[in-house]
Amino acid sequence: MSIRSLGYAAIAVALPAVAWAVPWGASAVTVRVSATASVSRVSAPCPFSALGRGENAGCFAWRGDGVTLPPASLTQRVHLFAVGPRARLVAVTDEGALYTDDLGATWRAARWEGPQTPRSVTFDDGADDAWAAGSSGTVWRSTDRGLSWRVRADVGARTLVDVAAAGGAVVVVDDRGEVRASTDRGEHFRGLDERCDDAPTLSAGAGAVTVRACGRAWRVSAASGVERL
Repeated sequence: MSIRSLGYAAIAVALPAVAWAVPWGASAVTVRVSATASVSRVSAPCPFSALGRGENAGCFAWRGDGVTLPPASLTQRVHLFAVGPRARLVAVTDEGALYTDDLGATWRAARWEGPQTPRSVTFDDGADDAWAAGSSGTVWRSTDRGLSWRVRADVGARTLVDVAAAGGAVVVVDDRGEVRASTDRGEHFRGLDERCDDAPTLSAGAGAVTVRACGRAWRVSAASGVERL
């Protein structure tokens, strides 16, 4: 296994299938790379009580099934994985992004623009476009399956914790639950007018992103803009 750039020396060690991390937003998730390979974020008792975090600090573990995780020191800082075309697996960390094309046998650091930290990552379904969102309202775009990333937009001072994309539509959610949507591949973002206390959920498919919150739903697409469902 090797890690290149970002100041990491090459590493060749046997790694466990599970690594601990402290979540940004604690929730279980499974990213399926193939029929037999996946990466899962699972809730687990926190192992850091000796450091004062407490048994109920909301920890989780990243688990690789048929996938070799990055070195534990990096996996502990992974916020999310996403899978793109031709089984490329991308992970966003405090330092930027990593990627692998061989189920984790080799991890490399992507080229990353800016000092901000990504918190979420996604691929536009079936396309080479990938999107990340994170601190200081920053949105990044990659057009080469996560090999390199450039800042695409700044949508405010809040930290963005979720992102979804489909067919040129991009939707982000900040840590207050406010939703902003773009229908022109991140050139412009607008906020949804309605607000509620529920955490919004995003789903992407069939050329559109669906936003659900407070028992209501919106469809965001490049073809039709933002529509109330």
